[in-house]
Amino acid sequence: MDYLKQYQKVTYTNLLTSGRLNAYLANIDKQAQERFERLIEGMKQAQGITEQLKAENQLEWV
Repeated sequence: MDYLKQYQKVTYTNLLTSGRLNAYLANIDKQAQERFERLIEGMKQAQGITEQLKAENQLEWV
């Protein structure tokens, strides 16, 4: 919301006056969370981190 207020004032005003701001922000938050989870999964795979490693060698897993 702060980004919209500062850099996208017209978009912010349009969303606010139309009553769609909260839905828009919730959608952006959901997309960000999904992207974060995909990045973490990709990093796990690249590093070879698995649940088996976590169970067998916690120090290496950390």
